[in-house]
Amino acid sequence: MKSGFSSGLFVLPLVAALAACGGSPAPTAPTADGSKAAGSEPTGVGKPAPGKRGASAALRERFAAPKNAEVFAYGDVEGAVTTDLVREVAPGFLLLMPASMQECARAWMTSFKEVAVARKDEELLVVLRVDPADKKAFTCLREQQEFVTAIAVPGATEAFSKNDRVIARESGFLFLGSKELVTKALARSRSEWPSALDLGKDQYFSLELRGSEKEGLVAGHAVVEAAPDHAGLNAEMELTSDEVAQSVEAGYAAMQKGLLGEVPSDMSGAFTLKRTGKHLTVALRVSGAPKDQAKQIGDLAAMAQASLRKYLVRTKQAEVRNTLGFLGKNLVEWWESDQQKDAKGKAIPRDKRKLVSFPAVPKTVPKGEKYQSTKADWEPWQTLNFAYDMPQYFQYEIRASKDGKSAEIIGRGDLNGDGKTSLFTIVAKVTGPERRLLLSPSIEEKDPDE
Repeated sequence: MKSGFSSGLFVLPLVAALAACGGSPAPTAPTADGSKAAGSEPTGVGKPAPGKRGASAALRERFAAPKNAEVFAYGDVEGAVTTDLVREVAPGFLLLMPASMQECARAWMTSFKEVAVARKDEELLVVLRVDPADKKAFTCLREQQEFVTAIAVPGATEAFSKNDRVIARESGFLFLGSKELVTKALARSRSEWPSALDLGKDQYFSLELRGSEKEGLVAGHAVVEAAPDHAGLNAEMELTSDEVAQSVEAGYAAMQKGLLGEVPSDMSGAFTLKRTGKHLTVALRVSGAPKDQAKQIGDLAAMAQASLRKYLVRTKQAEVRNTLGFLGKNLVEWWESDQQKDAKGKAIPRDKRKLVSFPAVPKTVPKGEKYQSTKADWEPWQTLNFAYDMPQYFQYEIRASKDGKSAEIIGRGDLNGDGKTSLFTIVAKVTGPERRLLLSPSIEEKDPDE
C-alpha cells in the first residue's frame, strides 16, 4: 500500500486491549433492522438475515466501498470487548504496547464501537463508529498514522491528509482512506452492504474476499468467534483449480512442520486445513473456559512470534544467497568473454588474465535496516553487468587474490543490528591448463542469522 498508511484491519488486534480498562458497557440490543443505535434509522440500507446481527444502519449508510472491491471486513468491537476471553487476554496485551501507545489504546477502548473496511488495490476505506463525545481517539489515530496537513473535506468536522490518504471525523464516526471515498462516505453515498459480513452467535469479526483468477482465489470468507467454551477463526476458500488448492495444502503442511513443529501435543489440533477439490476449510480453535483459552492463545502467540522471526530472517537471507549466485554466474561469463583489455584496448589472452576485485557496496554493512544504493555505487561493477537497484540488507564485495588466480564473492549482513556480522562466501578459482573459472559448489555461511 502506498504512502505508508497501514491497512484498516489494524483496528482488529486492538480489540484485545479494549477490555483492559474495563471495556465499554454491554452492547445495546439490536433493533429490528440490526441497528444498535437508538432512535429513527435511515431506510434502504439493508437488514441482516434472521439469526444474524449486522452493522448499525448508521454505519452501513456511510459504507462507500470502492467499485469492485476485493476485500471487505466488519468488526463488532463493542460486543467483542465484553467477552470473557478478551477480558482475560487484554491486560497482558496492553502491557506489551509501548508506553506511548497505552494512552491511545485506552482512548480507543472506550470509543470504538464497530468498524467496516473495504479495499480494491490501492483504494481503501475504513469507517469507524465511535463515541460521539470522544475526540481523543481521533487525535491518537491521526498522530499514530502521521497525518499532519489539515484539509477541508465536505461534511467533515476536521480532516487531515498524508500523500494520497485522508483521515476525517464527523460526530460519531471516523474515516480513513482515499479522499474520494471518504468524501462519498461523508455524503452517505453508500454502496451495497455485503451480507456475508453479518455475524452469527458468538461471532465478532468477519472477512470476505472476492478474488481474481490471476491470484488463484475465487472467493473466501472468515469469521472470528469467542464463545464461553471455545474461541477461534474459521475460514472457507474457493480456489480456481484443484492444482492451486493442492499447492496451498502442501504449503500449509510445510508450515506446520517447519513453523509449528513445537506446538504441544495437547494443542496439535488447534490448526486444521481440509481440502475438497478446490475448496479449502481452515480453522484455528482453542477450547475450554475463557481462562484456558487465553493461556492457549498466549502460548500460540509466543510460538508464532518466534516462528515469524525465523521466517523473516530466512526471507532476508534469500537476498544474499540469490545475489551471490547471480554474481558468480556473471563473474564466470565475464572471465570466459573477451572483455578484459590491455592498455591498448586489445583482449588479454586467457593465459594472461587475472581476477580483479570489486569494491564493497555499501561501504559499511547495513545494521538491521535496508540500504538504498545509487547508480554511482555500482559504477565499478559495470564490467560484470551488475547493479542492485532495490533496497538491500547485505553488503556485497568481490575480493581477488594478489596473483589473480582466485577470488571470494562476499555478502555481509547484520540483520539484528547488534554489530556482529554474518558472512556468506562463494570461492572462484582459475584451474587446469585451460584456465577455466570454477565456483565452489555451495555458499559457505558463517553466523547466517546475524
